[in-house]
Amino acid sequence: MVRKQHEDAAWRCQYMQKFDMDAWLASHNGQQALPFSQLVNCVAEYSPGLRNSTLKAWTPSPLKAVSSHSAAALRQAADNLNAGNGAILMLSDPVGVATEISALVRYRMQQAIAMNPALSRGTALLTMLGSVELAMRNYFYLQAEAGDESYERQMRYGRDTPAGPRFPAPDMADRMHVLNEASRKDRVDEAWQTGYEKYIDRAKTQAFSQTLKDWLTEYDNSSVIPITRMYLAWLQEPVMANYFVQHFDPTCAHSGGRYIQTVTKVLAGMNDKGGVITHIDQAAESGPADAGKLSSAGGLL
Repeated sequence: MVRKQHEDAAWRCQYMQKFDMDAWLASHNGQQALPFSQLVNCVAEYSPGLRNSTLKAWTPSPLKAVSSHSAAALRQAADNLNAGNGAILMLSDPVGVATEISALVRYRMQQAIAMNPALSRGTALLTMLGSVELAMRNYFYLQAEAGDESYERQMRYGRDTPAGPRFPAPDMADRMHVLNEASRKDRVDEAWQTGYEKYIDRAKTQAFSQTLKDWLTEYDNSSVIPITRMYLAWLQEPVMANYFVQHFDPTCAHSGGRYIQTVTKVLAGMNDKGGVITHIDQAAESGPADAGKLSSAGGLL
């Protein structure tokens, strides 16, 4: 179906990027096209500034490995083919842009925390304490559960003791099971409180939690919210909806799976933001009739 759509001249005219070769050769002007001489200014891998850029630390896009001579060699190859007439076509990649915005949000927050030693240390300690508590509570729970099951099994099926045999008591085992299930959480709490809780200063952890909450609120207002607005504006652009219309077949299950993968990739890291949540809800409610929504194509699959 996708191939048939692209074979239709009207479809190509509506959705595909235009490039007039004759016009380019005559004037070196074209839609989303630049002279090849600008290679190092517009293609990241060939830019001299990439070495000192943070781009490599956060971008999810693969960066081609090139040498310091690659740009010159590529320009020479282009000149050998048709000197002065080479063109760089800038193809639209709405999914790539959305995922890079999301990655940049995460990277900037990580860097902001890392540059604040008190915040970085406190966050690490708070995370460690939470992990230790969770691990120990799980350990105590599993220990208690194993002990309860062993005792109930002996009661249910009977056992030999130095004082003589204990006869099976299935009814009593059932009642004991109910009591064990009801009391296990309290026993886990008691084990944690007795062995570990006394070493944690909860006043300090609560104070830091409030400090972290205040910092996150301020950071959200100054950094995350503006970037989220930019991300949301891109999400609502017609080019994003057109991407899903062009590249996915509503009659093919495999294409439907790829569609879901792509939507998940676009929304990863941003689907917990308020404006994005609202957009997703509206898109889901609008259904396939509204081509301006990111999720609308999903209704067809």
